[in-house]
Amino acid sequence: MMKRNALWALLAVGMTVVSTGVVNAQWLLPKVGFLEEFRKKSIVGSWVESVTFYNGRPNLESLVSFHADGTLMASDQGSVVLPPDPHAGVSSSGVGAWTQLDWHTFAYTNKELFSDFSGNLTGFLKVSGIYTLDHSGDTYNGYSFFQVYDTSDPPVLQDSGFVTNKGERISVEMPPAQP
Repeated sequence: MMKRNALWALLAVGMTVVSTGVVNAQWLLPKVGFLEEFRKKSIVGSWVESVTFYNGRPNLESLVSFHADGTLMASDQGSVVLPPDPHAGVSSSGVGAWTQLDWHTFAYTNKELFSDFSGNLTGFLKVSGIYTLDHSGDTYNGYSFFQVYDTSDPPVLQDSGFVTNKGERISVEMPPAQP
């Protein structure tokens, strides 16, 4: 009877953790060893990412947040390009989805919208990539393939290529003591 009660108690605890989700349990991460190990293996969090292009475009920095529900948000440096650049306009923040492929490896797809300065849609960006976390869980490396489309129906591919990505986790830092 004791083993049966223990089994039911463990089952109830497991179901509670699963039903409340990892996000709600994250406050435990620094306090509980196995959850800290999970965080090290998870891409969930916010990152500063360096993007290196192979096709002569300037490299850029990006802010990326991977959410526990499998969605992501990204914001790239230089989201406004001024004339006389032929690509003058504005890009939206990126939104997308991600999934875990194995213990340290993750795949994602992200999309952005391009518009002119009057707000007219001028194109789309789609980026898909694979990232691998290092042992600490605080940096990742990977590659991505980007595709730029116009607004015709069906959209016509305007540009594409590969980039390398290197991310560094944004961690909480306590501010200095007030004077």
